[in-house]
Amino acid sequence: MYFKKSIQNLVSNPESMTPEQYREELKNLPYPEQQKQLEQKFTADIQDTEWMKQIRGNYDPETVKQFIEQYAHLKADLCLKEEFYFNAAEQKRLKYYDDARKHLWLILQKKLFNTYLEWAAEKIKIPEILVAADFDFWRENIWSCRFLEPLTEREVEVMKQFMQSNNYNPEDAEYFMGYMWKSFDELRCMEDEQYIYQPEFFEFYDGMMGTGYLLQLPDERGPREDFYMQILRDENARKREGQPAVEIPFRLKKLYFTELDNYVKWWFNNIETKEWQKIAAAKKEEEYRPEHQLDDQVEQAIWDLQDTADPFFISGGKDWREAIVHTALRWRAQKAMEVIDQVYEEYLLTVETGIYPEPEFNQYDTVKTPGNEMMRKNILEARKLNGDPEDFNF
Repeated sequence: MYFKKSIQNLVSNPESMTPEQYREELKNLPYPEQQKQLEQKFTADIQDTEWMKQIRGNYDPETVKQFIEQYAHLKADLCLKEEFYFNAAEQKRLKYYDDARKHLWLILQKKLFNTYLEWAAEKIKIPEILVAADFDFWRENIWSCRFLEPLTEREVEVMKQFMQSNNYNPEDAEYFMGYMWKSFDELRCMEDEQYIYQPEFFEFYDGMMGTGYLLQLPDERGPREDFYMQILRDENARKREGQPAVEIPFRLKKLYFTELDNYVKWWFNNIETKEWQKIAAAKKEEEYRPEHQLDDQVEQAIWDLQDTADPFFISGGKDWREAIVHTALRWRAQKAMEVIDQVYEEYLLTVETGIYPEPEFNQYDTVKTPGNEMMRKNILEARKLNGDPEDFNF
């Protein structure tokens, strides 16, 4: 137990509204705005408690910030998705809708990567892109990217063909998300000795759309940026010479992943009202599906196949585990394909109206404008040191 029962006496958590009342008050706002306002409300509520005031002196500020954000996000999620968590059928429907949206996301990522290859080869110029690191911002905010050519029906059809191919894996997008911290210039090196993962779809797309030649374009921009970054590194090393190391005598406690989860769970189990606890319990019950002692893939495959009431025949000529997994992959592909056109139409509406979601900024964005401001500043500083104009025309 991370907290003592006595801490409850420090908490002031009056409940003036039920989840239903919150939803009724915000019903005329779009979903993102509802989520935003609820998170702000719940953040303010928890910050005002005596408990939060006392722990700030004992825990790392970033840990406290993450806990508050995670708590507020969870409570807003429970409020807005109460029916979602109580209604398994709706959850299943949304799962395949989300699957379809991930497939469009993957097409957009491929288009952005190809755009990067052309930009790095100086075949095109993009006003929003000043340094290569700017692409990292836009691939994390791909749905907000206006300079990218919109998805076409042809590209959606290519994705459908891929979803029916032997190389298809519905988890491809999730795997790629795990590599989002790598820059595009690292991803282009997949044929070098140090292999960098790329989704199977990227190669399939190149084959169908005839864009494979882009990987062969020279990287004109990268070596120039490396030249200036080395100048800055050399300068910083020169400044550090002879300086004593800074000693930090005391560090505040810092919490990570599992610990933060435990703190949030404890809060809901001990502080929140019974009504909120019931929603959280419903979410936990829906997420937890005890199955046979099978490996994760087989367990997930069985879970997916339970969604269908129609006959869906198992793949033949395979080991039973492989057959179940392969059958489930084909089933998920079929369900996602049933709604992908609807998701594409909603995407086109965004493009036609020009109402894109606002980009999200993280703690490392020093200026609230799209792009990698830190890298831009470093390049300009290095050019100044080198006696070059302080611009990006190099």
